[in-house]
Amino acid sequence: MEETGLFPWKERLRRLVIVVVLLAAAFAGRADAVTPGRDGPIVYENVFETDATHIWVANPDGSRVQDLTPEWEDEATDPAWSPNRRKIAFVSDRGNDDGHAFIWVMNRDGSGARALGGGGIEQLAPAWSPDGKTVAFMRCSRYQDGEGTCSSAQIATIGANGKGLKKLTKPLRTTGVDSKPAWSPNGKTIVFQRTIDFGTVTIWTIGANGKALRRILADDSEVDHSPSFSPTGKRVVYVTNTDGTESIYTMNPDGKARKLVVEEEFDPDEDGQGGGAENPAFAPSGQRIVYMGGGDLWTVGVDGTARTQLTQDGGDEPDWGRA
Repeated sequence: MEETGLFPWKERLRRLVIVVVLLAAAFAGRADAVTPGRDGPIVYENVFETDATHIWVANPDGSRVQDLTPEWEDEATDPAWSPNRRKIAFVSDRGNDDGHAFIWVMNRDGSGARALGGGGIEQLAPAWSPDGKTVAFMRCSRYQDGEGTCSSAQIATIGANGKGLKKLTKPLRTTGVDSKPAWSPNGKTIVFQRTIDFGTVTIWTIGANGKALRRILADDSEVDHSPSFSPTGKRVVYVTNTDGTESIYTMNPDGKARKLVVEEEFDPDEDGQGGGAENPAFAPSGQRIVYMGGGDLWTVGVDGTARTQLTQDGGDEPDWGRA
C-alpha cells in the first residue's frame, strides 16, 4: 500500500519512518495483546478504492472482505480488536483541522464511533488490555519545531470509558518517542518500542503500574520494533534489521532465544528493494502470525512455514481476533 499525501498525520509518520530507516530505525504503527482462542477474523487498514484509509476486516483465508468505515471521509487506521471482539479501537483525524490524530472506539460492525479522550498533541497505536477495561496508546506531548514530527511521546493508558488517564513512561531529556504498546496476557506488563533522536529503536517493557522499566533486547541491530506478546505470554514477536534486512523474529520476554520467522521479501520490479516485513501480530491460537509484506497482508506459521497471502489489494497494521 503506497501512502503518498493522503493524510497529513500519516505523512508525518511516513517522513519520520524514512528518516529513521536511513538512520536504521522505524516508528509508525501499532501492536496489541492477542486473546487466546480459535483464530477468527483479521482487522486491518487499507486505502483500496477509497479516498481515505479505512478499516477493513477479512477471514484468515481472505474471504468475506468488508469495509467497516465506508462512509468515512476522514482517515481511519491502526485498528485493534477488544478481547471479546465487540469493539475496535483505531486512530482517526476526524474533526481535527490540523490533521492530528487521536484514538477512537467503534462497534465491530463500524457503528457507534466515539473519540476516547486522553489529551496530548496526537495519539497512536491503541492496544486493549486483556480484560478489555483499558486501552494503552502512544501519547505525543511535543512536536519538533518546523519538522511536523513528534519528538516526545510516552506510553499512556486510559479506561475504555474515557476516564482514568495514566502516563506510564516519562519524557526523556533528549528526543524520545515511546510507541507501539502491547499487553502481556496476564495484564501486568506492557512491551513497547523506544525511538531515540529519530535513530536507534529498542524494545522495552514496563509494568502496567508504571514501574519496573527495562530494556529487554540488546543485539547488534539499531532497529528492533513492533513487539507483541503471544497468547501464552511465552514469546514476543518483533521486527529487526539485525541480519541486514527487515525481518520478523520471535524471542522470549527476556530477549533470549531469538528465532527468525520471516526475512524481508524482495521485489524484483523495484531493483532489489525490499517489500517490507512489518507489523506482526500473533493469531489467537498462537500457531500463526499475520504481518505486512510488500504492501499486502500475509500469514505464516510461527516456524516460518506455510506462508500464505491474505490480501491482494493492499493492507497494513493487522490485528487477529478470536473466533
